[in-house]
Amino acid sequence: QNLLLQVSSINKRYEDISNITGQNFNIFRILKVESSEVRTHSAFIAELLNPEGSHGQKEKFLKLFLKQFHIEDYDPDNATVEVEKHIGWIDTDYTKGGYIDIVITNNIEKRIILENKIYAGDQKNQLLRYHKFDKNAHLFYLTLYGEDPSEWSTDGKLKEGINFKTISYKIDILEW
Repeated sequence: QNLLLQVSSINKRYEDISNITGQNFNIFRILKVESSEVRTHSAFIAELLNPEGSHGQKEKFLKLFLKQFHIEDYDPDNATVEVEKHIGWIDTDYTKGGYIDIVITNNIEKRIILENKIYAGDQKNQLLRYHKFDKNAHLFYLTLYGEDPSEWSTDGKLKEGINFKTISYKIDILEW
């Protein structure tokens, strides 16, 4: 009985702290877009990465992204950011085409590609298609907790750390 009273008291204290700090407030949940990859998460990340973004911070967020992910061969000057970049219609053998969630291109056509997965499943050869679009791009597979892409997406031909990097909202985006 005493243990239950103590747990109840501790629980009440944490609820009070949550209310005071507002840590349970989530604008995305309120707007019912918390799992909308394109309209919410990709758009928000792209806006931060965009040197011309409404944040007015120029390349600051892009430079922090480059630092966070140890990208040293990318000049952020004059970079442009595209959301849902169309790279052609998907061909019959699923080796070309699709829509890339976020593409950042600098003035010498060097690219950073982000595939953003919240609750959606992989598409057939999806990462393989994006890799073939630009084999020299820095390709990231972003998920909530850093899950690996399926072989359905890589066709078993791409390797993490070599052809792409898996990152998470929970650790990597939060730290960025």
